[in-house]
Amino acid sequence: MLNNSTPYLLLLVCTLLVFTTPGCEQIEPPDTSEFTLQDEVKLGQELQEAVTRNSAEYPLLDENNYANLYAYANGLLDELIQTGNIEHINNGFDWSVKIIQDDASESAFTLPGGPIYMSSGLLKYLVSEHEFLALLAHEMAYADRSLVKNFLADEFGLTVLLDVSLGSNPEIADTLLDLIANSTYPKAITKQADEYSVALVCHTDYLPDGLLDILERAQSMPSLNLDWLNKRPGDNDRQVNIEDLISDLNCSGVNEGTNNYAEFLSLLP
Repeated sequence: MLNNSTPYLLLLVCTLLVFTTPGCEQIEPPDTSEFTLQDEVKLGQELQEAVTRNSAEYPLLDENNYANLYAYANGLLDELIQTGNIEHINNGFDWSVKIIQDDASESAFTLPGGPIYMSSGLLKYLVSEHEFLALLAHEMAYADRSLVKNFLADEFGLTVLLDVSLGSNPEIADTLLDLIANSTYPKAITKQADEYSVALVCHTDYLPDGLLDILERAQSMPSLNLDWLNKRPGDNDRQVNIEDLISDLNCSGVNEGTNNYAEFLSLLP
């Protein structure tokens, strides 16, 4: 859970209590009676700006210099979109993959509105397209099912989220970004994302057990301490639940894509 800081407390005083102090002006709080889908998209756009502001912490590979790399990653993402089982497609969502050049971390996070950020270290941990697809689908759940927005709302409240979506609090946007990138999600949220991932991949031609392969390999390499799994923890029966879901859905995909993925990895610096 986030530890409240002095600037955050001052923001709450200014935004929620609405009175004049030496540290803030009289403020009219935004109307949070309805935090719309478009507010969610704008929140994600402000958080993308926060990524740009904090480029030292999130050094993105340039999309022009690595056009083939991004074409491949976003091509796989498009395969998931083309299943027709994504809830938010034509309403401003920016479904795209962003690659952070960081081989020392195996991490990923998703912003409201669709952008998915993955470290080069996590991409190099994966060994096939079907694993990459499963991980992409898992991360998509946080935006498509508003899991990340709800997580932020539980921590900060909708008033703060709406304020950030209006572009008036870049400092708090930076704090929200840090929370998304570095917090551990509750197991209940991770389970929803697992279920979303399996169901979505099941509508493709790929093997549906990509998440299982990621989990099993991590268990066989305990010294690795995979950061993505630390931030996406599950119950003790996580693997059994995934296996049961694959069986219940009668998934029939057979593609693994090991060779194609190896070629993709060779494009990474």
